[in-house]
Amino acid sequence: MVSSQDKRGGQARKLYQLCAQVSQSISEVLGGECEDPVLQSLWVEDVRPMDGSRRLLVSLRMTEPGEGADEVKAKVDRIASWIRAEVAGTIHRKRVPELSFVVLDATMQRVDSLGASSSDEGDEGDEGDEENDEADD
Repeated sequence: MVSSQDKRGGQARKLYQLCAQVSQSISEVLGGECEDPVLQSLWVEDVRPMDGSRRLLVSLRMTEPGEGADEVKAKVDRIASWIRAEVAGTIHRKRVPELSFVVLDATMQRVDSLGASSSDEGDEGDEGDEENDEADD
C-alpha cells in the first residue's frame, strides 16, 4: 500500500520535473525560435507552481540593457500563447499549464512568496529559517 507521504513525494517530484521541462522548453523557444533579439536575450530564472500544476509562474531575467522590464513584459505577453503552444509540444501532458510571466531587469532581485529576496536565502545566523524552509516543503 502506498502511503499518503509517498504520494505527496511523488507528486512533488512530478511537479519539479514539470517546472524543469517548462523552463528548458521556454529557454529553447526564446533562444532559438524567437526572432526578437530582446526576447532572445532573456534568461529563464525560475519556474514555480502557482496552483498545483495548473498554473506556473515563469520568471524571466533581462540580460541586455536597453528596454525597460515593462516593455519587455508586454512583448512576452504578446507571444505568451505561442510560447504555451510550443511548451505543449515538448512536455507531453494531457493538460498544459497556464503560464504567467514576470520580467526582471538585470538589477532587480527576485522576491519569493514569503517576501525574502533571493539574496537572503544563503544568510547564516537567521533563526527560524529552518522552520520557514520546512513550511515551504
